[in-house]
Amino acid sequence: MSEMKTLEKQKSPQESAATWAMRLALPECGPQERADFEKWCAKSPANVAAFEKTEKSLAAIDAHLSHPALVNLVDEVLKQTEPVQTIWQRWAIPRVAAGFSLIIAVTGLMFISSQQWGGYNNNIKVYDTVVGERSTAILADGSTIILNTNSRIEVDYNSNARRVVLIRGQAWFEVEKNSSWPFMVEAGNQRITALGTAFDVRLNRGEAVQVVLIEGRVAVDEFIADVSDSKQPSIPHKRIELVAGDRLVASAQAMRIVDRANLEEATSWRDGQIVFNGKPLSQAIIEVNRYSRDQIRLSEDQHLRDLPINGVFRTGRTESFLSALKTMHSVDFQRTEENEITLIWNE
Repeated sequence: MSEMKTLEKQKSPQESAATWAMRLALPECGPQERADFEKWCAKSPANVAAFEKTEKSLAAIDAHLSHPALVNLVDEVLKQTEPVQTIWQRWAIPRVAAGFSLIIAVTGLMFISSQQWGGYNNNIKVYDTVVGERSTAILADGSTIILNTNSRIEVDYNSNARRVVLIRGQAWFEVEKNSSWPFMVEAGNQRITALGTAFDVRLNRGEAVQVVLIEGRVAVDEFIADVSDSKQPSIPHKRIELVAGDRLVASAQAMRIVDRANLEEATSWRDGQIVFNGKPLSQAIIEVNRYSRDQIRLSEDQHLRDLPINGVFRTGRTESFLSALKTMHSVDFQRTEENEITLIWNE
């Protein structure tokens, strides 16, 4: 029986969530299965809540897998569930510990004090996506991170702070409030500190950073490497506080600029969309190219660069964007390389 048929037979959101958690952890899990997972989430808020609870449990397991109490619990659960484990479930045991049965058991153990568990370890966890992919991570404290296309983050939770480094790409953060445990995101030469808020951070080519605050408040510091200790950045007194709807754009070569964001444009990617409101074609194709291995290029004709683009487009649908462009403007296109499409101005 296939994994999908097994999933369909599950009777509760909790059981389905555990199955999805195991399936998504497998290395062969591909874009189609992730798309099916998103459809399952969209069916009911109960599904989303169940999966978030499952991920929190698994995060606790990941952080404390070597703890003697958890090791004993894993052994006991494996003995009880061995007759009904499928092959792929047994492969996934190191992370999900025999699936839903262990998640139920661990839920109670999660309320044991952090002293007994030894607190959060400082192992850095890496999350990334490939071109055209989006992925959601529920962290150990309940905070949510959604990664956009071709993005990578490093998460380092310790007793002093919750620290995330955006290595490349773009990420949405929804932070659980904890005033005594700061949540900090580093991107380029900017450090964003948040308390119970939602914001979007994008690291562009050339180390340009864009921060869009959706709700709550954040403080953005500019930092430089401390020459006396290359591992510890020093924070100059260049703090800017943002309010909901603000956008900060910064780079190492230019002054930081704060203006009001177009929230629809800034956050539409979470729904698999790109929104353009009069954006020049030269900038629009940069955005479209982020989601596809087919790369659009402009010919040398100056008519093309500043052509205003309006509309809502699906991410990863390069052909649809090109067809719409051809319909709305005097533009044609041709494939000039295997993964290159060149736009041509039609007189």
